[in-house]
Amino acid sequence: RKILYRVFSETTFKTGGRCYGGWWHSLPSKMRAKITIDGDDVVECDYGTLHPKIFYLEYGAELPGDAYDILAEKNDRDARSAVKKAFNAKINASRPLMRAPSKLDVKGTGLTWRELSQSIIEKHHAIEDAFYSGQGLRLQYIDSQLAERVMLHFANKGVPVLPVHDSFIIAAQHQRNLVAVMKRVFGERFGGADIKVTVK
Repeated sequence: RKILYRVFSETTFKTGGRCYGGWWHSLPSKMRAKITIDGDDVVECDYGTLHPKIFYLEYGAELPGDAYDILAEKNDRDARSAVKKAFNAKINASRPLMRAPSKLDVKGTGLTWRELSQSIIEKHHAIEDAFYSGQGLRLQYIDSQLAERVMLHFANKGVPVLPVHDSFIIAAQHQRNLVAVMKRVFGERFGGADIKVTVK
């Protein structure tokens, strides 16, 4: 399971396009941190709030801090994860969702699905038209293009990098270079815009 393949959607090469097939894709993130490359420890560098950032750039607006931080009184990883899943569900759907998606547990947020959904819209009113627009697969195509450029950069230098959609696992000694390349590739795609890259 060392060969990657890209999965496109809707009978077009302009939607989807993310890479799958690598053995590391099936590992929980805590286990991915235990990977070694040529005996070296690794880091995983992740594009922070990539899809919200793209939308805000396309709408000519400024992203208001952390896109998924809408539950100030519940500032924990589980609550943030629920908000992220809800945000993604709302941009992937082509019509309003009357109930939470089956894989989203809203109980930990202390809100109903309707309340959570409305809170997301209120925080992101500048891009409200993006919700229920069915654009998730278009954004996946964009992030797959970014990932391809990052991977080819390091492949040309003989440096292994393992993609996990919009994050990358690399030997720790190459961390600084990876962050710089991720930022450069994003900036080249979006008119010099900057983006946060987090290191796990």
